[in-house]
Amino acid sequence: RILSRYIPTLTILCGIIVGLLSFTSDALGALSSGTGLLIAIGIIHQYAESISKEAAAEQYPALRGFLGLD
Repeated sequence: RILSRYIPTLTILCGIIVGLLSFTSDALGALSSGTGLLIAIGIIHQYAESISKEAAAEQYPALRGFLGLD
C-alpha cells in the first residue's frame, strides 16, 4: 500500500530520464548511443541507490550496519 503512492511517480520520472538520456546521447553522438545510454543509466542508478541508502541511514541510525555504511 505504501509503495503504491510512489510507483506511478517513479515510473514516469524514470521514463523521462531515460528519454532525456536517449535524446542527449543521439544529439551529442555518444559512442554507439546504446552503449553510452546503458552506461549513463547504470551510473545514475548507482548514484540514486547510494543517496537512498544514506537517507535511510540518517533516518534510522540502527540500519547503518545492515546497509553496510559503517
